[in-house]
Amino acid sequence: MSAAGESQQVHEPRGGASEPPFDRVTSSLAICVVGPLLFIVVYTVLGALRPGYSAWRQAVSDLGLGPNAWILNSSGLVCAALMIASVGAFSRRLRGDVSGVLRSISSFLLVLPPIGLAAASIFTEARATVRIHWLLGGTLLFRGPALAFVFSGLVLCGSPRWRKWGIASLIAGLGEFAMWSAFSRNSPLAPLHLGLGVTERAVVIWILGWYVLGSLQLVRSTNDRAA
Repeated sequence: MSAAGESQQVHEPRGGASEPPFDRVTSSLAICVVGPLLFIVVYTVLGALRPGYSAWRQAVSDLGLGPNAWILNSSGLVCAALMIASVGAFSRRLRGDVSGVLRSISSFLLVLPPIGLAAASIFTEARATVRIHWLLGGTLLFRGPALAFVFSGLVLCGSPRWRKWGIASLIAGLGEFAMWSAFSRNSPLAPLHLGLGVTERAVVIWILGWYVLGSLQLVRSTNDRAA
């Protein structure tokens, strides 16, 4: 065999020439994990530093007004952008395992929560935009995940490669719906007078956790495929 042939054989990607170039793209999207973690750290620190603010009683978005509000709103936009990027990478990674129509529907539903976060970060609780903040941002961010996670879970359960993550997604969707319903005014838990701030934070962490673990799952599956 010639030297040129040996060089070509050495540098040929594993899996054949027809293998989609997932590795470099999805591995680089490990940074998507940073978005949700950054947002959680930012609102936790800002809440601790703001005089008179109660993380137990007050919503996270209350920090979107007043001193240093731009920090929270900017981190929300960064978080939303990285969440959307992770959805795009995840959809691309599912090629060959899930049909194009199901991938498109799943991706559409999964980008609704980060769009809601972005909307809530742009349209703050200021008097002129508070209705948009809650009707658009709040609805997509808190109502969208249950449907998105359950639908995506059902889709992923149909693929042997992704069945475990599909089951986890189903649990995440049903859990998010149960948590948000439990915190409503008509809930049996209402007499406990759980603070808005702490209950909202629990739901936010639950939602963002799916995107964090999904990004890690994406990177792990890519490394397994490249091995």
